[in-house]
Amino acid sequence: MRKALLVLLVMAFTLFGSVHAGNDLLILFESNAASESIGTTNNGRLVNGKRLPSSGPNFAPTLAWVR
Repeated sequence: MRKALLVLLVMAFTLFGSVHAGNDLLILFESNAASESIGTTNNGRLVNGKRLPSSGPNFAPTLAWVR
């Protein structure tokens, strides 16, 4: 039982760490090319889209329960 709990805790910590830092790590691998939207909102696509930062001076959570 202890071993299963330890494995569960390690998995939860790993999952939380990857979710928490994953976006910041992926930003490092983005292209420097400008993002470009092509088409309309109904029938379009985004080329070289950028990820938004997960934290920083201009970051504010948009979820109502986080405020």
